[in-house]
Amino acid sequence: MRSVRQIFRLTMERFGLYQISQLLKEQKVEIPSVHLARYGEGVNKNKTFKDIYGWGSSTIVNILKKCEYLGHTINFKTRKHFKDKKSHYVDESEWTIFENTHEAIIGQETFDNDVPPHFGEVDLTPEELEALL
Repeated sequence: MRSVRQIFRLTMERFGLYQISQLLKEQKVEIPSVHLARYGEGVNKNKTFKDIYGWGSSTIVNILKKCEYLGHTINFKTRKHFKDKKSHYVDESEWTIFENTHEAIIGQETFDNDVPPHFGEVDLTPEELEALL
Protein backbone atom coordinates (compact mmCIF):
# COMPACT_ATOMS: atom_id res chain seq x y z
CA MET A 1 0.00 0.00 0.00
CA ARG A 2 2.77 2.38 0.91
CA SER A 3 4.43 1.87 -2.49
CA VAL A 4 1.18 2.55 -4.36
CA ARG A 5 0.61 5.80 -2.48
CA GLN A 6 4.23 6.78 -3.09
CA ILE A 7 3.92 6.15 -6.85
CA PHE A 8 0.80 8.33 -7.05
CA ARG A 9 2.45 11.06 -4.95
CA LEU A 10 5.60 11.09 -7.10
CA THR A 11 3.51 11.26 -10.26
CA MET A 12 1.63 14.26 -8.87
CA GLU A 13 5.00 15.85 -8.14
CA ARG A 14 5.81 15.45 -11.86
CA PHE A 15 8.41 12.68 -11.52
CA GLY A 16 8.79 10.62 -14.69
CA LEU A 17 8.50 6.85 -14.98
CA TYR A 18 12.27 6.33 -15.01
CA GLN A 19 12.77 8.59 -12.00
CA ILE A 20 10.07 6.75 -10.04
CA SER A 21 11.55 3.35 -10.94
CA GLN A 22 15.01 4.46 -9.83
CA LEU A 23 13.71 5.83 -6.51
CA LEU A 24 11.87 2.59 -5.77
CA LYS A 25 15.00 0.61 -6.62
CA GLU A 26 17.16 2.79 -4.36
CA GLN A 27 14.66 2.29 -1.54
CA LYS A 28 14.77 -1.48 -2.16
CA VAL A 29 11.04 -1.75 -2.82
CA GLU A 30 10.30 -5.19 -4.27
CA ILE A 31 8.46 -5.41 -7.56
CA PRO A 32 4.84 -6.63 -7.27
CA SER A 33 5.62 -10.05 -8.81
CA VAL A 34 8.15 -10.82 -6.08
CA HIS A 35 5.74 -9.75 -3.37
CA LEU A 36 2.97 -11.96 -4.79
CA ALA A 37 5.31 -14.93 -5.27
CA ARG A 38 6.36 -14.73 -1.61
CA TYR A 39 2.74 -15.50 -0.69
CA GLY A 40 2.27 -18.17 -3.38
CA GLU A 41 0.16 -15.89 -5.56
CA GLY A 42 0.40 -14.68 -9.15
CA VAL A 43 1.62 -16.27 -12.36
CA ASN A 44 5.30 -15.88 -11.41
CA LYS A 45 5.17 -17.76 -8.09
CA ASN A 46 7.77 -20.33 -9.18
CA LYS A 47 9.97 -17.92 -11.11
CA THR A 48 13.51 -16.91 -10.10
CA PHE A 49 13.84 -13.15 -10.42
CA LYS A 50 17.02 -11.57 -11.77
CA ASP A 51 16.42 -8.23 -10.03
CA ILE A 52 13.76 -8.16 -7.31
CA TYR A 53 13.99 -4.36 -7.18
CA GLY A 54 13.96 -3.81 -10.96
CA TRP A 55 10.83 -1.72 -11.53
CA GLY A 56 9.75 -1.35 -15.15
CA SER A 57 7.86 1.64 -16.46
CA SER A 58 4.96 -0.59 -17.59
CA THR A 59 4.50 -1.82 -14.01
CA ILE A 60 4.23 1.76 -12.79
CA VAL A 61 1.78 2.71 -15.56
CA ASN A 62 -0.37 -0.34 -14.73
CA ILE A 63 -0.47 0.70 -11.06
CA LEU A 64 -1.55 4.22 -12.05
CA LYS A 65 -4.41 2.78 -14.13
CA LYS A 66 -5.82 0.30 -11.56
CA CYS A 67 -9.12 1.50 -10.18
CA GLU A 68 -8.96 -1.29 -7.59
CA TYR A 69 -6.94 1.19 -5.51
CA LEU A 70 -10.14 3.26 -5.22
CA GLY A 71 -11.73 0.47 -3.19
CA HIS A 72 -13.51 -1.19 -6.10
CA THR A 73 -13.63 -4.84 -7.11
CA ILE A 74 -13.50 -5.57 -10.83
CA ASN A 75 -14.71 -8.88 -12.21
CA PHE A 76 -14.71 -10.41 -15.67
CA LYS A 77 -11.51 -8.79 -16.96
CA THR A 78 -10.75 -12.03 -18.80
CA ARG A 79 -12.72 -14.71 -20.59
CA LYS A 80 -11.69 -18.17 -21.74
CA HIS A 81 -11.77 -18.53 -25.49
CA PHE A 82 -13.74 -21.54 -26.73
CA LYS A 83 -11.06 -22.59 -29.23
CA ASP A 84 -7.84 -22.49 -27.23
CA LYS A 85 -9.34 -22.56 -23.69
CA LYS A 86 -6.91 -19.79 -22.65
CA SER A 87 -7.86 -16.63 -20.80
CA HIS A 88 -7.91 -13.47 -22.89
CA TYR A 89 -8.38 -9.92 -21.66
CA VAL A 90 -11.66 -8.30 -22.61
CA ASP A 91 -12.49 -4.66 -23.27
CA GLU A 92 -13.11 -2.45 -20.23
CA SER A 93 -16.71 -1.97 -21.33
CA GLU A 94 -17.32 -5.66 -20.52
CA TRP A 95 -15.98 -5.48 -16.96
CA THR A 96 -18.30 -5.59 -13.96
CA ILE A 97 -17.25 -3.06 -11.32
CA PHE A 98 -18.44 -3.29 -7.73
CA GLU A 99 -17.70 0.03 -6.07
CA ASN A 100 -16.52 0.55 -2.50
CA THR A 101 -16.07 -3.11 -1.61
CA HIS A 102 -12.91 -2.52 0.41
CA GLU A 103 -10.87 0.31 1.87
CA ALA A 104 -9.52 2.70 -0.74
CA ILE A 105 -5.76 3.26 -0.93
CA ILE A 106 -6.13 6.51 -2.86
CA GLY A 107 -9.00 8.94 -3.38
CA GLN A 108 -10.97 9.46 -6.58
CA GLU A 109 -9.59 12.99 -7.02
CA THR A 110 -6.02 11.72 -6.81
CA PHE A 111 -6.80 8.94 -9.29
CA ASP A 112 -8.52 11.31 -11.74
CA ASN A 113 -5.89 14.04 -11.57
CA ASP A 114 -2.77 12.02 -11.08
CA VAL A 115 -1.67 11.05 -14.55
CA PRO A 116 -1.14 14.16 -16.67
CA PRO A 117 -2.33 13.82 -20.28
CA HIS A 118 1.27 14.12 -21.48
CA PHE A 119 2.64 11.53 -19.02
CA GLY A 120 5.54 9.69 -20.56
CA GLU A 121 6.20 12.32 -23.22
CA VAL A 122 9.35 14.37 -23.26
CA ASP A 123 8.87 18.13 -23.15
CA LEU A 124 11.58 19.87 -25.16
CA THR A 125 12.11 23.55 -25.74
CA PRO A 126 12.40 24.64 -29.40
CA GLU A 127 16.16 25.07 -28.86
CA GLU A 128 16.56 21.55 -27.45
CA LEU A 129 14.52 20.11 -30.31
CA GLU A 130 16.61 21.98 -32.89
CA ALA A 131 19.82 20.68 -31.30
CA LEU A 132 18.58 17.12 -31.78
CA LEU A 133 17.87 17.62 -35.50
